[in-house]
Amino acid sequence: MTISKNQLYKTSPDFRPPQMMQDYQIYQFERGTDPFHKDAFHGITIAFKADVAPRKSGWIGLDYLGNAITFVPDGTEYEIDGSDLSMVHDFYIKRTLEHIHKVHKRAAQVAYALLDIAEMQPFMEQIVKHDASKFAAVQYTPYMGFSWNKKQGNEIYEHLQVKFDQAWRAHYIIENHHPEKKGATFTRFQAYEVACDLQAMADEFGEGICSKYFADHWVPKQRDNFDNNQFSAIVRWIADAIQVFNCLGRGGIV
Repeated sequence: MTISKNQLYKTSPDFRPPQMMQDYQIYQFERGTDPFHKDAFHGITIAFKADVAPRKSGWIGLDYLGNAITFVPDGTEYEIDGSDLSMVHDFYIKRTLEHIHKVHKRAAQVAYALLDIAEMQPFMEQIVKHDASKFAAVQYTPYMGFSWNKKQGNEIYEHLQVKFDQAWRAHYIIENHHPEKKGATFTRFQAYEVACDLQAMADEFGEGICSKYFADHWVPKQRDNFDNNQFSAIVRWIADAIQVFNCLGRGGIV
């Protein structure tokens, strides 16, 4: 991924200070509140002027003996020159694998509720490949850069947007759960995978059951990709799977 020198990196509970901070004899960072704030020294006489502003949360830099030697509050900005992208890779890999895990969990629920025994193996063999293409070279770097910048609230520069557009087109062609492949025959298993994908994203963002997003966004977006009869069947299959998640939310299916 190409990151310009004026690209800002902002610390947060999800993003620790960059590795370049190791130059200051820091062994590791841990989460905490400002250890040099006045509230950290109740009843203790100190020889330096402690911060009296509201105490902030952030990352405490520890030396090899575990002593706090610096504090980086959340929201601190750094320039990234491309030499340290480990936190960007970590973020993308962790988020992608967590999403895949959520899809697998939802797929197991669908299989239990809606499939015959003979159907479970081919369905789960399909599901295990979900989003695997995001680790292919043509997708990995653009998706990583795009998701990182969206998370950070950074501007998506033109060169990254072009690469990302190429990546998602490749993703849609390869992956089973994207009906953007116009004219493709979309199976019941693929429709169930769509439901698992939508619900996994809803799980990630704490949005409850994905039925509203499905009706308000997915259906209008995909309607023109199929004839009326085929699309009606696909919508019915996806709705059946979402109903499984809805029942689970009410304790109706184990």
